[in-house]
Amino acid sequence: MSLLSQRQKNILLQLATRSDGLKIKDLADLTAASKRTVYRELPLIDNFLKARRIKLADHNGVYSLEGKKDELEKLLGTLYSQSSKPELTVRQRQAAIVSILLLDDQPRKILSLALRLEVSEGTIQSDLKSVEKALLNYGLQLRVKKSCWC
Repeated sequence: MSLLSQRQKNILLQLATRSDGLKIKDLADLTAASKRTVYRELPLIDNFLKARRIKLADHNGVYSLEGKKDELEKLLGTLYSQSSKPELTVRQRQAAIVSILLLDDQPRKILSLALRLEVSEGTIQSDLKSVEKALLNYGLQLRVKKSCWC
C-alpha cells in the first residue's frame, strides 16, 4: 500500500465505501482535489487494484470498485488500518525537499523523494522547479544529474 500517495488512498477509500459509485466531481469534492487531479490519479489506482483482482469500473462517468466480496473487504481493511498521516501543504512539502537535499551528502532520485513524501514523481518534479527558483534568491542552485537532484 505504501506505493500510493495519501491522495490516492483517499480517493480509493471514497470508492471502497460507496457501492453505488461516484462521479469525478464528487471524488474531487470529497478529496479536496481538482477533477483533473482525480483523472490523473485513476490510472495509478487502477494498476494498484489490478494486482489485487479488483476492477475500477466506469459506468457512464460513475466510478466504482468491482471484485469478490472478500477482496473488497480486505482492501477496505487495509485502507482503514493505514496510519493516516496529515498531508503536507505544498509549502511544507517544498521545505521538506530543501531540508532533505541540504542534509543529504548524496544526490537524491526523484522516486526516492516521492516515496519518502508519499506523493507522485510528477509532484516532486513540479516542486523541484519551484524550489530551484526560490533557492536562487539565496544564491543557491540545484544541480541536476540524470534522475537526481542535489
